[in-house]
Amino acid sequence: MQASELETLEEARRIAAALRAALPKEVDAVKQGITHKTLFYLIVARESLLHRVSGLADDTFSLIDAGQNLGAAILSRSMLESTAVLGFGSPPVFNGGQK
Repeated sequence: MQASELETLEEARRIAAALRAALPKEVDAVKQGITHKTLFYLIVARESLLHRVSGLADDTFSLIDAGQNLGAAILSRSMLESTAVLGFGSPPVFNGGQK
C-alpha cells in the first residue's frame, strides 16, 4: 500500500472507533421523551443500522489486515448500503428534524 492509502485507512479506523464509542447501549423511550411508537421504532431502526455499520467496519478492517481484499470489498459495500439506508431515512426523523 502507498502512504496515502495507509493514511486513509488509519483515518477510517479512527472514524470507526469514534462511531463505536458513540453507540448507545439501549434506546429508552421514557428517558428520551418519546411518546409515539412509530418514532421509537424509527430510532431503534437507526440505532440498529449504526451498530451494523460499526460491526461491518470492524470485520472489514480484520479482513484488510489478513490480506483478504475481496471479502473486505464486499463488506465495504454492505457498509455503504447500510449508510445509504440511514441517509434515505434522514429527513426529518433521523436527523433531529433538521433539513
